[in-house]
Formats: sequence, C-alpha cells, structure tokens
Amino acid sequence: MRTFVQEYEIHSSIEKVWSALTDSSQMENLAGPARMDTSEGMKFSLWGGKVYGTNIEVVPYQRLVQEWYAGDWKEPSILTIKLHKGINTVRVEILHENLPDNEYEKTENLWREFIKNLQALFQLFEVFYYD
Repeated sequence: MRTFVQEYEIHSSIEKVWSALTDSSQMENLAGPARMDTSEGMKFSLWGGKVYGTNIEVVPYQRLVQEWYAGDWKEPSILTIKLHKGINTVRVEILHENLPDNEYEKTENLWREFIKNLQALFQLFEVFYYD
C-alpha cells in the first residue's frame, strides 16, 4: 500500500474552496457525476460512482476525512484534505493513505488533474468577478 501527499495553493476564499469540495453541484464540475455533502457518515460517490465511500470526519472550512473505494479495492483508502486560510489564497493539503500499489499512479494522476481543474475554476472565477 502507498501514500500520496501533496500541497497546493489556490487563489480563492476558504469558503469557496470548501464548497467546491463538498457541494454535489460544484463537485460535478471537477469530478463528473457526484453525490456529496458535509454530513459525517454520508455515503458519497464521484466520477459517476467509480469512486465511492463515506465521510468519516467533517470540520467545515478546515478538514474533510473520507474512506474511499474504487474498482475492486479490497479495503478502503483514507483521504484527508486540510484547508489553511491565507491572504487571498487557500493552501490545500491532500493526504491519501492506503492506496493499492497497482492503483497509485492512476490515483496520483487523478489528483493532479483534479487540483488543476480546481485551480482553473477559481482563476476563471476571479477574472469573472474582479476584471
């Protein structure tokens, strides 16, 4: 089993980033058909059900911990996303533990693409509102 760790900085408010990560309608722009909210114990799905699991811990605007399954994974991986408010930015920490060895590269690429989409969403969002 492997662990993926990355940090990113997004030019937006912590409230907007949190909403993008936890609201189904916004998540669909980043991860395809999705079912998501901020309830602990909530069963979520992303990418049309290809990834699914449970919200284990939800601390609004700070931390989201989820149990993830995909494909034929025999045991869950654990995803922890932490948000840190800066001046006009949010630092996003991603810790994704217990990833099957044969799925690590695919999951790493998925995260990089997801974050790129999130950054692009907010860059466009900023231009739209501040230009």
